[in-house]
Amino acid sequence: MMELNKGVNISKEPVPITEQNWDMNTVPLVSVACITYNHECFIREALDGFLKQKTTFPVELIVHDDASNDGTRDIIGEYKDKYPRLFNTILQEKNQWSNGGNIYGRFIYPRVKGKYLALCEGDDYWTDPFKLQTQFEYLEKYPKVNLCFHPAISMYENSEKHNEVISKHFNINKLISTEEIIIGGPHYCPTASVCIRSNIIKHDLFVKHKLRYSYFRQIIASLEGGAIYVNKTMSVYRRGVDGSWNDRAKNSSLMLYKHHKKIFKYLKILDKYTNGSYKESIRDVFSKRFFDIMKNDTLLMYHKCVLFIWHMKYKIQFIDYLISRLKNKYLQT
Repeated sequence: MMELNKGVNISKEPVPITEQNWDMNTVPLVSVACITYNHECFIREALDGFLKQKTTFPVELIVHDDASNDGTRDIIGEYKDKYPRLFNTILQEKNQWSNGGNIYGRFIYPRVKGKYLALCEGDDYWTDPFKLQTQFEYLEKYPKVNLCFHPAISMYENSEKHNEVISKHFNINKLISTEEIIIGGPHYCPTASVCIRSNIIKHDLFVKHKLRYSYFRQIIASLEGGAIYVNKTMSVYRRGVDGSWNDRAKNSSLMLYKHHKKIFKYLKILDKYTNGSYKESIRDVFSKRFFDIMKNDTLLMYHKCVLFIWHMKYKIQFIDYLISRLKNKYLQT
């Protein structure tokens, strides 16, 4: 890991994107992608977080609504009418998530014009007006790095749990490795904190092998030069939102089973594609995830057994993880 400096010097003062007046033919330097579904209660905070951004460069806002049946698309329409040059909206008539999913690959990525792509789902939002400027400067300073992220506030909806800062891995800005991204798991880089070079979306692992999920987007983006961790909390990640994937999956053994099996499949593809360069990290993730699966009360025993057999098929040594846990426990005593 390498400590980073505080960024680069810029020649002009950042200006709110709502006040910028670029020529109509100007290509945006950063594309912001937002996918939303039935986020009527949250979408204004997300869109306001985009519009509060102050930058030295042009920005485009790509907002995809997946046929919401509440007032989400009407709110998006309000913002589009007010800032037509900023918004590129995709309003589906039929829900696409239930028709094959892959919203990013089918609808978002083909519209991205920017050199960089920042992400934020419709129930999350940004809190810092210099978020895009900060990440842009770091990625410009370190051209071999394709991923930049930061900590976030975890906000609990419909819960007595208190908000907390998540993904605060260090107390300084750092360049971190792909191994850390892999081992860190899906929540190591909160989605609303992520900014990547947009050429990454043309990577073979996306296009040819069709790896999905934000976790793999982050891993793929880190393969060339690691990732830049900015030690500044600049976004909010909501938990416990009614109707969200997590909300539905917590009571569905089938959804969880399909999710875990797909992640195992993708990890195996990643291992093969990288010629075993991250074999130990991937094995560690397999073992930890399987350990969590066995403890999960939602998953039916049938689904647990199928996942176990699937593990054995690919010779994943769960026992290695148990032994390492016992060794660590013994050494600490």
